[in-house]
Amino acid sequence: MTTSTTGTLRTEQWRERVAQQAASGKSVAAFCQEQGIATQTFYWWRNRLAKREAQAVTSVAAAAPFFDLGAMPAATQGDGSLSIRLELPGGITLTIARS
Repeated sequence: MTTSTTGTLRTEQWRERVAQQAASGKSVAAFCQEQGIATQTFYWWRNRLAKREAQAVTSVAAAAPFFDLGAMPAATQGDGSLSIRLELPGGITLTIARS
């Protein structure tokens, strides 16, 4: 097994451990004691995985292509109001409304 493969396997094992702790409802200290893991090591891996996930979301957002949806009609409702809602990565919602 190569170092890269070993690193990927180790990362996946820690990703699974972090998910198990979150699902367990136990404190990090209790979970780590039960699993025989140093709490500092657990926190280090949890932070490392969170940073990787944030970087992945950022790189996907940066690489997203531009989509031209064409011209909007002058009024989409009888009263002339317009509402656009965009749901973005990371739980961000952008709403544009015209009355």
